[in-house]
Amino acid sequence: MCSQFYIVVIQEHWLLSSEWGILSTLHDNFYARGTSAVDISSGICNGRAYGGTAILYNKALGNAVSVVECNTVRCTAVTVSTNVGPLLIVNVLYAFWLWNCQ
Repeated sequence: MCSQFYIVVIQEHWLLSSEWGILSTLHDNFYARGTSAVDISSGICNGRAYGGTAILYNKALGNAVSVVECNTVRCTAVTVSTNVGPLLIVNVLYAFWLWNCQ
């Protein structure tokens, strides 16, 4: 996919926050930004080992991409500066939002 697209979004990657290096090694020409849904702050893995979102983008876009801070681990967002204005890309775990809205 990375050889065909400049931006790739991933959901349910199951990675811990300490494992982000894995996403950056998927393709030599890509950077990765993302979140993990697993809480390891106590030294013990709390939460289910699922979830997480990520956005991979080609290094050619590196200077044009800015990370958008989200208030949840179920969402990753970036803006891409283009010649027609900023493009907001948001990757949200849908089941999380649906569950919280009911």
